Amino acid sequence: MEKMTKLLNILIRTSNRPIGFRRMIDGIRRQSFKNIRIIVSVDNPESYKYVTEMGIDADDILIVQKFIPPKSIIRNRRIACYNSYFNDIIKEVKDGWVFFVDDDDVLIDDNVLQTIVDNCICEDTLYIYKMKINETIVPSHSWGIKPTLNDIGTPNFIFHSKYADKATWPPYTGADGDYVIEISKMVKNIRWVDKLIYLSTPSNGRPEQ
Repeated sequence: MEKMTKLLNILIRTSNRPIGFRRMIDGIRRQSFKNIRIIVSVDNPESYKYVTEMGIDADDILIVQKFIPPKSIIRNRRIACYNSYFNDIIKEVKDGWVFFVDDDDVLIDDNVLQTIVDNCICEDTLYIYKMKINETIVPSHSWGIKPTLNDIGTPNFIFHSKYADKATWPPYTGADGDYVIEISKMVKNIRWVDKLIYLSTPSNGRPEQ
C-alpha cells in the first residue's frame, strides 16, 4: 500500500526522564501508522537502561558525550546542550521522513503519524503543523508566514531526509527555531498544515544536563 511505503524516522533525545519517555513511546506504539523507526540518544547509563527496557533496539540507541559549551555566545539564550544531540541522531537517518519529538510530551491521538505521512507528498516541502503548549497554540503569530524563533517547537515540523545534513541544532534554548528557520531556507516549499498533532507540557522541565 502507498501509505505504508513511507518511512517515518522519529528522533528523540532523552536524559533522566523515564516516566515521560515511557509515555511517549507508548503513544508512538499505539499509532495506527506502523512504518516507523525510533532513534534515541542518551548521555548516561541510567537513561540507557530505561530506553532498553522500553524495547528500543540497541542499534537505534546512540550514546552521546555530554558537551557543555563554556558559556552562551548568544545573548538571552541559555545553554541547552541536549539540543545538539539531534545533530548526532540525524546522522543515523538514511531515508524516509524526519520527525523530531521531545521525550516528555504526547501525540494528540493515535492517528497523528498517519496524518503526517498522508500529507508528506513532496520531498522538497517542509511541513509545519500545530502543537499546544499548555493553553497556547504554536505557531501562532507567525502561522502561514514564515518559521519564526520562539514561535515554533521541536515537533512542529517534518521534512524529507534528503535535507538531513542541511542544518544544525545549536546547544542553546530556542534551538528548534534556529533549526527550522535554517531548513526552511533550503527546501523549495513550505506547507502549513492546519492540524494539531502534539501536546507539550513545559512545566515538566527540560532534561537536566
